[in-house]
Amino acid sequence: ALQTQLGMAASSPDELEEGQSWEFNPLFASLWLGFIGFAIVGPGEFNAPADTELLNAYIANPSDPGFSEVFQLVFNLLGVMPMIVTALAVPQGSSGRGLPALPFLSLAFAMGYGAVGPYLSFRAPPRTEFNPEESSWFTKNVLDNKIFGLGLVAAVVALPFVVGLPSALADDASATIGAYTHLFATSKFVSASSMDAVVLNIAAAALIPRDLRLRKPELDESNANLVGAA
Repeated sequence: ALQTQLGMAASSPDELEEGQSWEFNPLFASLWLGFIGFAIVGPGEFNAPADTELLNAYIANPSDPGFSEVFQLVFNLLGVMPMIVTALAVPQGSSGRGLPALPFLSLAFAMGYGAVGPYLSFRAPPRTEFNPEESSWFTKNVLDNKIFGLGLVAAVVALPFVVGLPSALADDASATIGAYTHLFATSKFVSASSMDAVVLNIAAAALIPRDLRLRKPELDESNANLVGAA
């Protein structure tokens, strides 16, 4: 099944607490509640015509939608960050236990952390050992593929240049930042999307230390946490 392919085959049933199919994570839950709360009470109005115009402008011409370069970067990152979170969260997961990863991580491309948050908050206890030979086909051939990982890094590095942010800042940094802050203060679409990008980045940073310790058990926990914070 596709859901099984998106998980990791458990190294041993004894590695996890027998019968425990979920574990509450206060960090990821707090991020989710904070994000939802901000999306509700933050700047802008729901279903504002101006927000629809922004989205239609992007759909009509993704390479040059005609609005803030800063927000173009934020909006494009929302297509990359769910893949990064998936690449970090799925190998840690416990196959066949707890919440299924597929629905939540698939919806992340449309709902961002609004979909990812519940999964990370209540997923089964993450594994404590990693055996690449027991990885699922999807994990081994896609998520752990070096080409896939390098592609994600390249996308994050290239996106600011693709949207023209460095040149816009060089031409008039004040106007570039001002255009974004104006959109943030008046548009629910922009403010919620911006917060979504921030929270997804925090979630990814929180997942990195465990991922490092699974793959390199000899790595000191404090060093792993420093890498995640970076």
